[in-house]
Parts: sequence; structure tokens; C-alpha cells
Amino acid sequence: MLVRDVRGNAITASGATPVALLDQAVDAYLGFRKDTGERLKAALAAEPGSVLGQCLRGYFMMLFGQRAMVSRAQRSLEAAQAARRAADITGREAAHVAALAAWVAGDFGGATVRWESITADHPCDVLALKLAQYGRFYTGDSERMRDVLAGALAAWDAGVPGYGFVLGCYAFALEETGDYGAAERIGREAVECNPADIWAAHAVVHVFEMTGRPREGVAWVDSLRSHWSECNNFAYHAFWQTLLHGSVVRRRGLDGLSGGPFLILGSHRAIQSQPRPPSSHPEAAAQSDELGCL
Repeated sequence: MLVRDVRGNAITASGATPVALLDQAVDAYLGFRKDTGERLKAALAAEPGSVLGQCLRGYFMMLFGQRAMVSRAQRSLEAAQAARRAADITGREAAHVAALAAWVAGDFGGATVRWESITADHPCDVLALKLAQYGRFYTGDSERMRDVLAGALAAWDAGVPGYGFVLGCYAFALEETGDYGAAERIGREAVECNPADIWAAHAVVHVFEMTGRPREGVAWVDSLRSHWSECNNFAYHAFWQTLLHGSVVRRRGLDGLSGGPFLILGSHRAIQSQPRPPSSHPEAAAQSDELGCL
């Protein structure tokens, strides 16, 4: 049967509960949450034959960025393909299977094109949007990253769950293409939607870096870090950026400003409390700890 997810996309499922659990896993991924792996395990336990659930697991395995995980992604791909043969799935689900197959085969560019094609037909497929952003960012095509997100945003508004996550992705794309004013404005709007959205917050940190406002960067992260207790070790990357801002503050002799050295010290302590990522690839590395259970 077909069940609508929280954003209105049709999913082949046995009922509403597996789809709701899959929604929770996707939202956890978007939020860089520590419990992403556990949420996906719950979704797959409820519906082992979920095509999108198996694709999501395969995507997560590939996000490790480690050759040893490709075999696990391959097993997820095979499970998704078997589920596809066993049921009359949607074209969107079939496209996700094709995207995963391309990525497992080493064709990351082909996977990215497939995610973009999904978003063209289904702009509220937030998983495809996030992965398309990932693909364009890590291949250096910032303008394409921006344009894909801009095209999809026409279908979104504050009434669609996850709107803030999409704004945060768009803010990052705007920053990467040099539109710092719009990036800051939209990034702040995303954080207003969801103060725990560390990706949106980090987009604004980039703006502060690129516009020479280190003191504001330190204060921005310090004002938000209490919302990041459930974030995975992507928080390490955000705190590292803060320390870079802090070092600029100190070199410029701005420590005398109210709270300056204390903000820097607080961020230093926060970074010490974070697990060290296994890779310098911040978005991929952040997936490792909470997905190891898969």
C-alpha cells in the first residue's frame, strides 16, 4: 500500500508506523543527531523490506567515506533491489535505488544527478535534497548546489515539516557562492525555526568568517551550543570553527570586549567534550559514531 510521509511523499509500506519511524530517521540525519542509527534501526525493524529504509541505510554506509563500508552498502542495495522486485514501488523509490546503485559502483556524480532528478519531480523529498547538496558541495559545484535548492524551495513553506532544514541548506549554498547577506539572513531564519539545526548555524558561522566578524562568530556559537547536546560530532567541527574565530579575536586584541575570553574558553571546553571525528571530512565523519550500530 502507499502511505504519505510527513511531507506528503508516497512511500510503499505496510502501514503508517514504519513511515513515521522512517521520517524520524531522516529528520535525525538532517539534524546530525546522535540517535540517527537507532532511529533507522527502529524503522527497519518495523519494515525490513522498506525500499527507502534500505536505501537510507546504504546511503549512511557510504557517508562513512571508508572503503570497508562499501560492502555493507552493497548489502543494503541488494535488500532494496529485492524489495523492489517484491512490490510495485513508486518511481521516486526506484530512483533512490538507482542512486544508491550508482554510488556503490563508484559513480558519485551519477548518484548526485539522480538525487537532483528526484528533487525536480518531488521537491519535498528532503533526503534527496540533502544528498544532492552533499554531492555538489563535495565536488566543488557550489552554483549548482545553490540552484537546485533554490528551485526546490518554491514548494516549501513554514507549514511543511523540515522547512528550517531546507533553509539551512540553502543558506550554506548562498554562503559558498558569496552571497553573504542573503546567507546570513536565511541562516538566521532557519535557526529561528529550529535552534538545534547545527548545519544552519554553521552556515552563519561561515558568513562571519568570510565577512571578517570573528567576535560575532564566537558569540553566535556560544548562544546556540546549549541546543546541540543531542548533535553528533559535527558539533566538533562547529566548535573548531569557533576556536578559529577566537584566535582571531585574541590576535586583534579584542579580548577586552565583554565576555570575550570567557566565550573562547567555554568553546574550548565544549570542544574537549566532543568525540574526535575519525576523518577530516566533517559531514561524513559526523555520521560514524551514531551509525556504527547499523
